[in-house]
Amino acid sequence: MPCASCSAAPTSSAAPRCEPCTRKEERNPGLIESIDVVVRPGKRVGRGLKLIQHPPIRDVAEKLGLPIHERDTFTKWEMPPSINLIIAVSFGKLVPNRLLQAAKYGGLNVHPSLLPNLRGPAPLHHALLRRMDVTGVSLQTLDPHEFDKGLVLAQSRDDDLIKIPPRCTVPQLLELVTPVGARILVQGLRDGVHVPPLEEQSGVAKSQDQGATVFHAPKIEPKDRDLHENFTFFNKEQADNRPTNGPFLPARLRQAGPVDSIVLAQRVMGPLWFLAMEKRGGAIKRVIIDKADNDIVLKDLPADLLKDVPSSSGVSFEGTVILASETQPDKGYWSSSSLLWYLLEEGDDSIYLFDGPCSKEPIRNRQLRCIRVTSLKVDGQAAKPAKQVLEHFMRFPGVPNSG
Repeated sequence: MPCASCSAAPTSSAAPRCEPCTRKEERNPGLIESIDVVVRPGKRVGRGLKLIQHPPIRDVAEKLGLPIHERDTFTKWEMPPSINLIIAVSFGKLVPNRLLQAAKYGGLNVHPSLLPNLRGPAPLHHALLRRMDVTGVSLQTLDPHEFDKGLVLAQSRDDDLIKIPPRCTVPQLLELVTPVGARILVQGLRDGVHVPPLEEQSGVAKSQDQGATVFHAPKIEPKDRDLHENFTFFNKEQADNRPTNGPFLPARLRQAGPVDSIVLAQRVMGPLWFLAMEKRGGAIKRVIIDKADNDIVLKDLPADLLKDVPSSSGVSFEGTVILASETQPDKGYWSSSSLLWYLLEEGDDSIYLFDGPCSKEPIRNRQLRCIRVTSLKVDGQAAKPAKQVLEHFMRFPGVPNSG
């Protein structure tokens, strides 16, 4: 690949520019004369909320000796007069129009997606939840009224797209996106994309085959990890005819039940949870799926494991099956197709979540793909083996028809 600046041979396969251009760019003293850093206040974390966790950029600014402005609001704040360009990266607050107008060149935003796709505060999470193969970075102007609605001035293209590896996590994707974002920002400044007249890029990168659909990337909320609300429809036809409560699992992505979606969501969003009713007192508790490696193991269970299934409401420890809701097994197949079932193996304290059968095909003719959960924890308590936790509950109110 030739040098991006002069088309000469690059210094190495890993270097985007030849040695003379690299030396010239490193010198480039007139591009940036000073940098001030605005950070959000630190958040209290840890046991007793005694520790204060600051944004990582604050540590970098302190090491470089840069002026730091800690702000959670811009109200009545007077920006230093030397600032002529505002750059926002995952700041989470709109920059008011009075500041953008005070800066000679307005503002730029570095956004880790191929805008307009995945506009919103959680583009990395939603790129993974939507099983995208590639993503990229966009450099856009700051809009004073809406997030990610500015002009796209530069964007990842064919040679600069980011391939998302299998089983990727959000921190891993962030590591891939960060250098690309830095490179696009610096090159955009060198190319003067922020200097009027501004020229908007036309659409997303051509090589990303996403069709015409553009998805939003809303903030991940605790309710999005609700196992019942977001993973109850197993049959693709059912899902197509019934809207999902979750913002991240459109019907067409659920092709073979929720197993893959649950594993993916647990990896991307963190521990999933469901509601359960205690045997003593009937209190409703949140039960969280806990796993030390933040993953859930897929498992195939033989069909004969389901041969003795009692009709029941609530939780039953008869045989090897825990029933999570009212159900009426009928002549070898399940009459309900929109429930998650919890199964136990003899001598095993784990539970197994599997795709609810969604056809009249007899269970003995099929193998059911399962997720093995070794431990659970009741909200506010320590994690324990899954069976020991569930023995204290009599039903799961979050599941349909459980009362």
